[in-house]
Amino acid sequence: MPENLTQETQQPWMMETVDAFLELEGGKHLIEEAENVVALASLLDQTGNLEESLVCNDSVVQFLESKLNGDHLLIAEVKHNLGTIYFKIGRYEEAVGKLREALHIRRTKLNGSHILTEESLKTLARAYAATGDSEMALFYFKEVMSIRKDRGTTKMDSESEADLLLRLGKLHLEQHEFSDALACFKDSLRLQRQAVAVRDEQKLGETLQSMGSALLEIKQFQESRLTLLSALKILERIREEGPELMKTAFLLGRVNESEMTYDKALAWFDRAFAIMERLGLDDKKMKARITFRVGMVKFGLKSFDEALTLVTEAQDLLMLEFGPNHFEYATCVHSRGKIQYELKDYSTAKDCFETALQVRQSYLKPNDPELGESLHCLGSCFAKLENSQEGDSCLNEALRVRMLNFGENSMEVGETQRMLGQVELDLGKVGAAIEHFQEAIRIGTAAARVKQSIAEEDYENLIQCF
Repeated sequence: MPENLTQETQQPWMMETVDAFLELEGGKHLIEEAENVVALASLLDQTGNLEESLVCNDSVVQFLESKLNGDHLLIAEVKHNLGTIYFKIGRYEEAVGKLREALHIRRTKLNGSHILTEESLKTLARAYAATGDSEMALFYFKEVMSIRKDRGTTKMDSESEADLLLRLGKLHLEQHEFSDALACFKDSLRLQRQAVAVRDEQKLGETLQSMGSALLEIKQFQESRLTLLSALKILERIREEGPELMKTAFLLGRVNESEMTYDKALAWFDRAFAIMERLGLDDKKMKARITFRVGMVKFGLKSFDEALTLVTEAQDLLMLEFGPNHFEYATCVHSRGKIQYELKDYSTAKDCFETALQVRQSYLKPNDPELGESLHCLGSCFAKLENSQEGDSCLNEALRVRMLNFGENSMEVGETQRMLGQVELDLGKVGAAIEHFQEAIRIGTAAARVKQSIAEEDYENLIQCF
């Protein structure tokens, strides 16, 4: 076998080997010779000759399927190899097809917890993740975790387990399953700290960053900030700047935005953008995300015209990157609706909220708090447009969802009670309006952090009923 498979020398030798194999009619040497060609394909793969390896594997699998039963384990191995190569060269849909075929054979012929079955499951999950189908990726990663749990994790594969948990957590994040994501990240972090004497600092920083992101989504802002600052310290130590450092700075900006420390938020967003420019990254998604968040900081500062310009720019970028049915795009459209509402353009705001709600309903569970927010905002627009019947319907549904998520004494519920009171009053339902306004007053006065001006507004609303 040649020592160096260069582009100039390997092609004739490879094809001679494959052609000789294809001339076999069968017999006792068939499997042995097939294994030789599979070994050749593996060598080509390892030396970076992926297209040539693809030719070898494809030739041998077609030949074997014509000579052997379709469920032979060697066929499964070659199909798995084909799927892996397709994955490496970015042909993810084809990778999924071959890997599913390999998995089917291995499940049929081997024990369900066999290491080869696990190998196919794990690679298939990665391929699904690459296609953007995080739901299917999550399904197969969970199956891998179940196999490993049944088999018992050894010290030798604990590092691999940490990688798997990190991947699984990221998929939970994509599915908006934030508590599950956080649990995965914590387990991964624990294994990373226990498994090896020399830690993988890059992986550790990435895990802490992902954990900070999950904490941010469940509104544990202080914990998120501390976790992200820990990730930042590690990432700064191992290299000056990189994509992970950029993302960490962006997330710290989001934490400060959520805590309404807007000057700090803008500084972090500026840093994230500066890193992207210095790295020369043409990352349109990150540009859109930074532009969007800066726009929402301007919204928080009540610079509504400036906010509208930035959020509209981000919306256009996200449309180009994701299309109109993506969750991130819907979030941007919803936020634009909030700006239009403050600018008293209620008709445009209503259209934004309706568009965002439709997309969010396809991603989220029926009682998700973000749906409650969408319904509240849409109902408020209907009320301003004097469509009280539609407003009443949306706001009552928003009230139900918000009570489930935040409790009857929450500020979110108080906000919806206040708007419902106004709608019921417009509908001539004075008794119902009084009840809603009284609830809004009770919640407002019970909350130590509520501003006096809000409480005064609630009393003025109540007075209207008399």
